[in-house]
This record gives sequence, structure tokens and C-alpha cells, in this order.
Amino acid sequence: MKIKDIIFFTVMIFIMLSIIGFSYWRNKKRLIKIDEIVFMSGSPKFLNYELINKLLEIELDKISESKESINLTSLESFFETNPYIYNAELYYYPNGSLGISIKEEEPELKIISDTIFYFNYKGFKVPVSKKYKPDLPSFIGNPEKNKIKELLFLVSNFKKDYFLKKELKTIRYESNSYYIKLNSFDFEVEFGSINNLEEKIKKLKVFSAFYNSMKTKSDYKKISLKYNKQVVAS
Repeated sequence: MKIKDIIFFTVMIFIMLSIIGFSYWRNKKRLIKIDEIVFMSGSPKFLNYELINKLLEIELDKISESKESINLTSLESFFETNPYIYNAELYYYPNGSLGISIKEEEPELKIISDTIFYFNYKGFKVPVSKKYKPDLPSFIGNPEKNKIKELLFLVSNFKKDYFLKKELKTIRYESNSYYIKLNSFDFEVEFGSINNLEEKIKKLKVFSAFYNSMKTKSDYKKISLKYNKQVVAS
């Protein structure tokens, strides 16, 4: 056999072995999937089960590890780069199957400005989704960075109140004062600053009860809670 033929067959064998080895490696990675997906909320909202396994497949394309040698901490960090995942925990069951617990982001406030997005309770942005549209109060405008905590504090105080938790509709900020609209009333509420917020919320509840008890409703356009120990309606 000529030297050229030997070289040719050697190269062909090397190429075939490389193709077989690569195919085996790819197929082995494809067999790696999450056997159980648990959403802490009970059911997925922004995400779905297929997407979680798809994210795993994308990440595994970047690494050459087998299922048994995957760095779970690194994989958790990868999942948490998804804007809709607040926390991810991966684990192995005694039988060797792979599981993941997902805590999705829970937006607290919708921002309507040049762009639309949400804030979570820590003030981090969460993008809008076509799949899930939570029913949230909206802030109209682009909040200044130093006002985000105030906004979320205002929202959380409404949310924890039994009578008002579903009332907050919109918030705007103008001339150093917060203005809100409620779902059950047509008038706008001027809060002023968030100082003495608990007292202002009490005054709002008292006025709302009084307004509902009126046989003939007055056509109020605005009520102001910013004055001490009084409600001004106009």
C-alpha cells in the first residue's frame, strides 16, 4: 500500500472517530434534563416548564460536563440571570434525578412612561411579558431614583391593609406631592409626602366610609390628606 493511501485512510479514520465522539458527547448532553420542576407559587406565571428545560439545554451547549459533574451553583446563577427568576435552587434526588425549585419575580408596581416595566419589592426592574400580565397599581411617569423606595413603601402599605389592598389604581407625583386614584371612587387623593402615611391612610378609610354612607353623593374631584388631622374635599 502506498504511503499516500495509508495517510488517506488514517485521516479518514480520525475524522470518523471524531464525528462519532462528538455525536456521543452531544447526545449525552441532550439526555441531561431536569426531571422535576417546582414553581414556588404553585404554577408558572411568566415562565413554563418547557422554557426551563430549554434554558438548561442552551447552557449545557457551553459546557462539556456530564450530569453527574455539573456545578449546580453555577447553573443556579445562570437561571437567575433570567429577568423573571428571582431564585433558583437545583438539587439531586437520592435516585440521581435532577430537580429545580423556581421562585419567579413578583412585581409590585407597574411603571407607565416612555417604556413600560415593573418594579419588584426591592426596586429592581422586571420586564413586561406577553404571557402574564399581573393586576397591579400603576405609576404614571418616570420616577426619580430616590423616589422608588417611597413608591414601593406607599404600595406596600395599601397592600397590607384589608380594606384598601385592592383599591390602589394609579399614582403620580407632582409638585412634591403624591396623587392617587382609587378603583371604587372617582375623586383623586392628594397624599402630599409619605410622612405620617399610616395616619393619612386612616383618614382615607374614614372619609371613604363617610362618602359611601352619603345618600346624595357630592361631586368631589379631589380630597387632600396632607393637612394635619383633617381632610379637605373640593
